[in-house]
Amino acid sequence: PGISHMEGLERLTIGGTNILLLEMPMTRWTKYTSKELFELAGTRGLTIVLAHVERYLPMQEGDIPDKICENGILMQVNASFVNGIWTRRRALKYMSHGYFHFLGSDCHNMTTRAPHIGEAYEFIKKKCGEDYFFQMNKYGYRILNLT
Repeated sequence: PGISHMEGLERLTIGGTNILLLEMPMTRWTKYTSKELFELAGTRGLTIVLAHVERYLPMQEGDIPDKICENGILMQVNASFVNGIWTRRRALKYMSHGYFHFLGSDCHNMTTRAPHIGEAYEFIKKKCGEDYFFQMNKYGYRILNLT
């Protein structure tokens, strides 16, 4: 609560950019939570990237994913969600709407939480096409000022 008005928020951005990686609560958001998120996206000159959206997006009601995109908020999904045998169908549904902008690994180590990014990208290319795959990479390069 109150993050949109928090002083010094810019110090939490990634490497001196205007990118704020934000992890939302893994609960159904209240109207206040949504309002706070959209206010943050529209008032601080920050690019908001929601991390691990597959964890909390399914809990949201109504057209929240559309409103997220309409407000210029970007979404990062973990490779494990795309790769998972029980979650691939849902991942494809979200990707068909263009909700995912970045692919992350949530890698904590190379044994029990290995990255598996390559496998996820191959699945995305196969199921969503080269264009979607390149668009995801383009977002990453653009946001990190690598192009």
